[in-house]
Amino acid sequence: MIPWHGWGRSKVCICLGSKTAARGREGTMHARAGALATVRTVVAILTVAVPLPRPVHAEAVVGTGAASGCTEAALDAALAGGGNVTFNCGASPVTITVTSQKTVAADTTIDGGGLIALSGGAVTRVVVVNSGATLTLANLTISDGASGASSFGGAIENDGMLNVTNSTFANNTAGNDGGAIRNKGAANKRAAEPQRTQGEP
Repeated sequence: MIPWHGWGRSKVCICLGSKTAARGREGTMHARAGALATVRTVVAILTVAVPLPRPVHAEAVVGTGAASGCTEAALDAALAGGGNVTFNCGASPVTITVTSQKTVAADTTIDGGGLIALSGGAVTRVVVVNSGATLTLANLTISDGASGASSFGGAIENDGMLNVTNSTFANNTAGNDGGAIRNKGAANKRAAEPQRTQGEP
C-alpha cells in the first residue's frame, strides 16, 4: 500500500493520470488505425467490384422503311466501324448495286432478312475482308460481282474470317480463281437452303 500523504497522493494522481492519458491516446490511435484499415478495405472491395467495360457492337440499319432509302451511300454509312447491319427497305426484295468494293476492317454481321441482294453490277467485286476481321453474312444474296481479268474472288476476297449462313451467290465472275469467293483466310458455310457458288470456295 502507498501511504496517503500529500506527496504520495500527488505522485499517485500524476502517475495514474499519465497512464490513463497514455492509454487514452493509445486507444485513440488504435481506433484511428482501425478506421483507416476499414476504409482501405472498403476502397479495395469497391475497386474490385467495379466491372470492366465490355466492347459494344454498333447496330446500324440501312433504310427507313422504303426501297428508296436503301442506297449504296446508306450501306457505306452502316458498314463504317463494323457491328451488326440490318435492312429496313420495305416488304419487297431490294437490290443494292455498289460501284466500288466494300472493305470490312472490323467484325461485321450483315443480315439481309431474306429480302436483300448486294450486286457488283458486273463491274466490281462486292466485299473484301481484311486480315484480322470477321464478316458474317446471313439471309443475303450477293450477285454480279466481278473482280477483273487478272484478279480473284468476284463476290468476296477473304483474308480474314468469313461465316456464311443461308445466303446465295449468283453470277459472280473472276478472271482467275474464286468466281464467288477467294478464300485466303478461314471460312464457314451453314445453309438452311442450297447455296450457289462459282469457282473455289
